[in-house]
Amino acid sequence: MQRGKIVYDLLKRTEAGVRQDARDSVAFNDEVAKNSENDPDGDAWNSIQAIKAMWKAGGISNYNKQQRDDATKYGTDQTGRQDAAADHAWTNVIQDSDGKPTWDKGRVDGFMDKYNAEVAAYKPTLDQLIAAHAAWLSSQLLADWLSGVHDDTDICSGFAYSESVAQSIGKAAGTPACVKHLNSWLDAGDATDTRALYLRALLFNQDGMAKAAGRQVKPSDTQYEQFINLYKHALARADNKKAALLIDRLAVTTTNVLVDALTATGRNTARFFAAVRLSMMSGHALKAGSVSANDLAHWVIDQAKAQGVKLESDRTQTRAAARQAGKAATDAAKKDTVIYAYEIDVAKLREDGLIEAGSIKTVRIPGVDMTRKWLGSSTPQIFHTGIVTAIIQLAAFKFTVNDFQNSDQFNVVETSTKMIAALMSLGGTLVETLSETVNKGPTHPLSAFILKQWAGAEEVAEGAAKFGRIFGAAGGAVAAVYDLAFNVPEAWRNKQYLLTGLYFGSGAIGLYVAIAAAFFPAAVLFWPAIIASFVVAVAIAMVSPNALQNWVSRCYFGTGEHYDDLNAELKAYNNAVGA
Repeated sequence: MQRGKIVYDLLKRTEAGVRQDARDSVAFNDEVAKNSENDPDGDAWNSIQAIKAMWKAGGISNYNKQQRDDATKYGTDQTGRQDAAADHAWTNVIQDSDGKPTWDKGRVDGFMDKYNAEVAAYKPTLDQLIAAHAAWLSSQLLADWLSGVHDDTDICSGFAYSESVAQSIGKAAGTPACVKHLNSWLDAGDATDTRALYLRALLFNQDGMAKAAGRQVKPSDTQYEQFINLYKHALARADNKKAALLIDRLAVTTTNVLVDALTATGRNTARFFAAVRLSMMSGHALKAGSVSANDLAHWVIDQAKAQGVKLESDRTQTRAAARQAGKAATDAAKKDTVIYAYEIDVAKLREDGLIEAGSIKTVRIPGVDMTRKWLGSSTPQIFHTGIVTAIIQLAAFKFTVNDFQNSDQFNVVETSTKMIAALMSLGGTLVETLSETVNKGPTHPLSAFILKQWAGAEEVAEGAAKFGRIFGAAGGAVAAVYDLAFNVPEAWRNKQYLLTGLYFGSGAIGLYVAIAAAFFPAAVLFWPAIIASFVVAVAIAMVSPNALQNWVSRCYFGTGEHYDDLNAELKAYNNAVGA
């Protein structure tokens, strides 16, 4: 029943979102049409939308009939067209290409009555559990246990304390009884009380922070920097490896309580503790691009004082010199796009006793000069081509990895196969690029390194390049064969004949491109075939059932084969909506 309620809520929110998007699209198209009335080029945008609608409708005649039917049922004004678009958009989600429903509408419509009846029957038990949980949070036994097993001087132990409290609160953070209890601790403001678990957890159970907070903190006493410094000092004492693993979940668990504390009037103590915790969690970084000459001038003067440098110039001269130094540094940053930071030459300041143009040094991005050697005009063209190809294939590989991570029991074989194919193509390109660079650019830094490390590398470079080309092409062949062996028969069984033809064309073109890339790269139809493969891929994406439609058919209320469990169902939903 709980799974059904979660899926029911997702369906209702999704329906509202799909319908609203369709309404917004009609309003946007009308606005474009209005602005294009006097445009000599006409309304290209709405023309494209009409062509897409004709494609989805199955031809011009079907499209015209649909338009007439919509005009009769909904009217021709904008509101009517928005209603029609909203209904069509949601119908496309809950019906397959043959018009068969992908969900059990009767089951959906009757679900809430059944759910509410079960909730009402369970409410007395739930109320008892909520009351027992609130009492347990305030128990002396829990407070003593948390105090006994945690070190109030160790920040790592403090994070463990915070995590323990977060888990103790859990989902009860949304119940009135628990919220009331947490707020009572916040409003009391006594962080030294070991029974005030929430307050202690907000301060990571650190004794120094609790004493600094004091009792009944007033607004005039708030010095967040003191707590931030205490927090940083505590982290500095921790082992670096352990500190990197510290995760704060308490603020997320009790977000509703913290928001109320920050926004409510007359709750200064609660606001103080909420702000302290959030301040310790936050951090800020100053980018060089946003730094002005005056910012740098003030900064260099302050830093000179902090470093104990005695300046020989008077106050007016110092400020003028600092502004000149700041201007020189910012001007240099504008001319050199690889500058990303500034630093003060403290040794020069001590020696000269004056702020001069060279007192502020720009820091360039490391490795820029070496990068120019690698990608300069003397680099062989095959290296540039290989790098571009590898970047594109790396992006494709990333997409296949994402698809695999978001896969479910229905498509895990396909996503894993295509991920392996993408990895093969990427690996083959890298091997070919390395080998061809050694063969055609022996003076290139990469070639020099390889020749230095592997004696006789130039002798096998040509063969390695051919191997890489064939291996990469094999990856493309794997993806093509999958379309022919699996996607074509499945589309045929589902009577999706257009999709069957597109998958067959995709597989055939993919095989041709793979064979041509491996053995006949100069083939006449090589590049036209690559372009055709892109066109077919777009057509498949337009004709195939979308991910949201597939999810509806397989969800708790779907008419198809269901997901194994709620986690798989939620994972597939997030993937379908792009979350």
